[in-house]
Amino acid sequence: MWKRQYLSKGGRATLIRSTLSNLPIYLMSLLCLPSSVRRRLEKFQRDFLWGGGNLDHKPHLVRWELVCLSKAKGGLGVKSLSLLNKTLLAKWNWRFANKREALWNQVIRGKYGEARGDGACGKAFNDWEIEEAERFMERIQSKRVHEDVEDTVSWTETKSGKFSVKSLFIALESGGSSLFPSSFIWNVNVQPKISFFAWEATWGKALTLDLVQKRGWALANRCFMCLEKEENINHLLLHCSRTRALWDLLFALFGVSWVMPFSVRDTLLSWNGYFLGKNRRKVWRAAPLHIFWTVWKERNRLAFKDESLSIQRLKQSLILTLWAEAKLFIDDCPLSIANFIDWMGSK
Repeated sequence: MWKRQYLSKGGRATLIRSTLSNLPIYLMSLLCLPSSVRRRLEKFQRDFLWGGGNLDHKPHLVRWELVCLSKAKGGLGVKSLSLLNKTLLAKWNWRFANKREALWNQVIRGKYGEARGDGACGKAFNDWEIEEAERFMERIQSKRVHEDVEDTVSWTETKSGKFSVKSLFIALESGGSSLFPSSFIWNVNVQPKISFFAWEATWGKALTLDLVQKRGWALANRCFMCLEKEENINHLLLHCSRTRALWDLLFALFGVSWVMPFSVRDTLLSWNGYFLGKNRRKVWRAAPLHIFWTVWKERNRLAFKDESLSIQRLKQSLILTLWAEAKLFIDDCPLSIANFIDWMGSK
């Protein structure tokens, strides 16, 4: 399975999340993973994501720190091994404080001792403890304290007050974007490979000619689709005169007027479809990603196979794709393309 060369990037990302990231999870829950081992594991994951089963050397288009963010923050949901290791080990601190009757707990306390008190006996504060004590008193000032109840440890990141590795992982995760159209990109009604490309495009990391030039290649930059403007991801997917034919077709099918935003991200963030019914809204929400994918495939065909552009073929490809995908997640989807076109324009 790992050697299959035709596994898409979306499929590779799924395998990394489900398998590669979990291989060392038992050891990471017991030991601090050596940095050299962690770096080697992460390199294997990176090479597999971008290079495929043979770990070919191909451009890593997105920083690994960004890949390791949750999907809601703009990442792929691949867990950072360093952060995961820390959160898995942190659960032992929680267990040590709460499972005091456990044999291993008693052995550790018996061997190393413990410094614990309930505040009943006085002890002079060190200078570095005074500020911490003041902050603590401010926090409990409005709380009701029961003198006859033993102190317990409570975890503030969960409603139950009990520690979970997941809650700590989320709390420690930093970076990313709070305004990222993750719900549109990772649409359950869209194939993972299409969603993955939309993710790359939203971050502006799809390998268009402007990015190829930034990587040191001396190439003339001209859009393969229109041959008029310089190629970048926003021009190619949104504003190219040839691509506009697909957007105009989509708007005509649904009977709407739309002014295209400047960027891919802004387009997806503003794409809602609340004016449509439930089933037609599913097609509407998936349509931008299918346009991106249709244009990208045509662009690569023109770039690498030196063929001519056919607007009619582009339109047919988009309609067939929308119809084929709609039949998978809409129970009463029209059985013919003609009826499907009429159905999209119905109220």
